[in-house]
Amino acid sequence: MATNQVMTYCKTCGKQTMHLQPATSHVLHFFMSLITMGFWIIAWFLIGQSNASQRSCSQCGTMRGLFGSSRAP
Repeated sequence: MATNQVMTYCKTCGKQTMHLQPATSHVLHFFMSLITMGFWIIAWFLIGQSNASQRSCSQCGTMRGLFGSSRAP
């Protein structure tokens, strides 16, 4: 799965760190929207919003998302 790299503040580390964020495949979702006559746009929006809110710190492993945060094992 593709990821984006984002520099942002990590509350656990207490400093700016590199965070990894899942990327949304817009080309795939565009074709799915064409095949389903537009019904896939709803799923595309929800997946995009979910991916935009998820981040994991590359230093401490803390993951943040729609449903709060957790530490990676």
